[in-house]
Amino acid sequence: SSRMMDGSGGGGGGGGGGGGSPTTPPRYVHTSSLAWSTGVCGSRSSPARWSNKKLRLRANRWFEMSNARRLMKTQPNYIYYAKSADRCMTESGEAISEVAVLVQKSVTQINMDVEQLRTEPESFQDSCPDLHMFLRGGWSDERRAALLRVLTAYTFRNPVPGYSQGMNMIAAVLLRAADGNEEITFWLLCSLIENIRDRDFYNEGPACMNGYEAESHVAGVIATKMFEGHNNLDPGLLTMLIQILAPKALIPLYVNLLPVDCLLCVWDRVFSSDGGVWPTYALVAILVANAEVMEAAVMDEMGDAYESVLDHTRNHLKTREFIAALDEVGGANTVKDVDNMRHSHKVEMASEFSVAQSHQFQKLQRTTDFSVKEVISLLEHYKLTVQDADGMSKTQFMELMRLCGVTISDDFFHELFTWVDQDQTGTVDFRELVSVLSVVAHGSDEEKLLLGN
Repeated sequence: SSRMMDGSGGGGGGGGGGGGSPTTPPRYVHTSSLAWSTGVCGSRSSPARWSNKKLRLRANRWFEMSNARRLMKTQPNYIYYAKSADRCMTESGEAISEVAVLVQKSVTQINMDVEQLRTEPESFQDSCPDLHMFLRGGWSDERRAALLRVLTAYTFRNPVPGYSQGMNMIAAVLLRAADGNEEITFWLLCSLIENIRDRDFYNEGPACMNGYEAESHVAGVIATKMFEGHNNLDPGLLTMLIQILAPKALIPLYVNLLPVDCLLCVWDRVFSSDGGVWPTYALVAILVANAEVMEAAVMDEMGDAYESVLDHTRNHLKTREFIAALDEVGGANTVKDVDNMRHSHKVEMASEFSVAQSHQFQKLQRTTDFSVKEVISLLEHYKLTVQDADGMSKTQFMELMRLCGVTISDDFFHELFTWVDQDQTGTVDFRELVSVLSVVAHGSDEEKLLLGN
């Protein structure tokens, strides 16, 4: 199971996946190289191809091709995270730790989302019929409890930004593919969110720090490029479709949007080399595979392009058709170009945020010795630290100062905090934090001497 899957399903040896290895996977994973390829383009009424054995092979393949195994070997084991999360749930009162506060807050949302997922497969029967069958094939009270444990353990490992809606659907599919193996599910989820996708993908605002915004923007740029020469499809329509589809596609990683076979094809690529670009490519591939559907909707003045694309994608999209579109998009773009577009968009959004939302933010750039890039990085760290609080607490401020090399006594830290907290709110806001860090990082000897005395 640690090797790439062979062609035992009747299509092995062909395509682009037959000669690779777990450490150097092929750029594209064609249908002909996958063990479940028999009947993949036929009727979707029978879940026989989603047998536990075939799904376990697939999950093991993801485990080997991603860095999930390395994480498992080099980090504390899954049981440690699960038990630590359980202990966080028992903390209360004034002695409760900051991590426990974050975990308990996330678990409240996790419980609601997992319960919704328990009842929602019935509604999938109309919106995405084969997902209904796929989840029903491995859903039980025991599986629900396992999903809760995996998500709670993940939240303890990553209390900031913590759990986000959509992760429940991703983890549910991983758990189904892993045949209930919580450890494999946990490390695949960690690998996906910590390493494969932008680390700020699930962050809350501002928009310039949210990887979701960058990913959907890049998808719009690529879609416009892919449809050059299509006279009936206006770039504005493509951008609008990307913006509407992006939340359904990117946040739950295509669960409940793509048919399960297409979903698994995308995940094959996501867990392989250069996996971070494939969620973006898949969103564009949906439009490429629906080009005729969109043109027909445009020609029909009463047609709704979005509803037409959504219906065709969920209920009529053929797997080979989608793979062809996915490979077309992947072949027309490079990982380097996508990464550059993401970075440029984040910098651009940061500038727009500073101009439109915060006059004080502009002033900080002029009155401190930090570059724009440094201020953006500081803002990201600040938002991750304070979360929904009104500002940085004294404990958080002290920890950050020590990390920056400020070595002074605890007594003076109290005086320093009082001095930095200029508006006397009991917390340090972003403006106040940047002012003191500017002295620490770029101040003259005289300024630093004043700070330390």
